Amino acid sequence: MVTRKKVLKWAWLIGVALFVFLLYKIGPSQIWEDIKKLTWLSFLILILLRMIYWASRSLIWKIVYRSYDQQVTFLNLFSARLAGYAVSFLTPGAFFGGEAIRAMMVDTSNRKKCLASIVVDRTLEISAVIFFAVIAAVITVTRIPMPFRAKAILAVLIAFLSVFILFMLAKQRQGFFLWIIDALGKIRIRFKFLQKNMPKIQETDEYISDFYSSHRGTFFAALFLYALAHLFWVVEIYFTLVFMGVEGVTPLKAFLVVSLSVFGFMIPAIPASLGTLEMTNVALFALLGLGAGTGFSMTIIRRILSLVGSAVGLLLMVLKRVKR
Repeated sequence: MVTRKKVLKWAWLIGVALFVFLLYKIGPSQIWEDIKKLTWLSFLILILLRMIYWASRSLIWKIVYRSYDQQVTFLNLFSARLAGYAVSFLTPGAFFGGEAIRAMMVDTSNRKKCLASIVVDRTLEISAVIFFAVIAAVITVTRIPMPFRAKAILAVLIAFLSVFILFMLAKQRQGFFLWIIDALGKIRIRFKFLQKNMPKIQETDEYISDFYSSHRGTFFAALFLYALAHLFWVVEIYFTLVFMGVEGVTPLKAFLVVSLSVFGFMIPAIPASLGTLEMTNVALFALLGLGAGTGFSMTIIRRILSLVGSAVGLLLMVLKRVKR
């Protein structure tokens, strides 16, 4: 019988095996040389850019949250964002793992509206990411020479991502959580906690659906701002590669790296997408002529920055618990 523990165990083994294999093929010495090119000043600049990125995402969430007539401080949402990211990064669930922590970190009297805002906010963010992933995949297929098989795989991924986000938006308009519960019931997975709280779940679904029907201006504004946040992420990666002294780097290549690296997060059972993200970036960098080893080194540098952000998020979680 396949259990959750077995799935996680094998996911961990696959991730670690991929990471070790790539580390062996590229060589620790090359990776260390790439990392040493970053000065303390450039590292601090990258941390600052990362914090600005997180602040911008928190601000967009605040805009979405405000449509529910809820007054929450920016600092509260910012700390909740970082705490949620820490959990997502350190546990299996790159896209949705920390959303429950986000909800618990917010000081609010209406937890259902808070959860609804998180679902909407996360969906809009993923929509922007997928939009740019599709654009990047089209650019890659049309402008960069590659085998037909690789083009076919990208085409399938484009179709999958496009259908996925349209499906998610449609289900949220109809009743997102009720649909999940119904789907689980069809495969004979039922939780007593969910059954007991059906009225609250239905009310949360109504808040989510209401956003799409009553706040279209906020919907498009938040989607546009997430698009800008994605482009700011491209700036981060561009500066990272410049600080590493990578030859041939351009803003377009940085855009392709950021937008296509989303495929490295598509195996959610592996914490921090260990191994899969490295493999994705190694392939991307080789395809873009930036060097496979550089792709692995850049991923390690970005992981160091992510660990810094996760440490801050975990600290905020601890302080919140102590305060309560």
